[in-house]
Amino acid sequence: MHSRHVAHAAACLALALLAGCASTQKLSVQTVPEGAQIYLQRKGNVEVSANVAGFHGSVRPGSFKEEFFSLGTSPADYEFQLEEREAAVQGGGAGGSITRRYTEGLIRIVLEGYRTVERLVRFSGSRIDLEVTMQPANKE
Repeated sequence: MHSRHVAHAAACLALALLAGCASTQKLSVQTVPEGAQIYLQRKGNVEVSANVAGFHGSVRPGSFKEEFFSLGTSPADYEFQLEEREAAVQGGGAGGSITRRYTEGLIRIVLEGYRTVERLVRFSGSRIDLEVTMQPANKE
């Protein structure tokens, strides 16, 4: 029984270390004028991997799109992992995981009295710096 717990703990540690080794994405958004609200919606693919009796396989059942979430006000900096493991199981000679891989994002910039700006960005691990000059909203 003790060896089963040790093996389980070792597998969990290995999965945690692997998740921490993924590359990161850094975003920086500045606006003129400053103080705009910055929102991000991340998009990507889901991958399901499994290892049963020495056979490994993986599938990508589809893509996903998250809800917008706030990065704060400009200037704003944000960093995140390009891969996030949602679930992982290991035991009895078998294991599997579900991983989200972020590939792109939609950045929404909102400031009262100005037009809302949206920019699609591709995630590659290279730093993304956006500088946006806000345009006054049309008064009608």
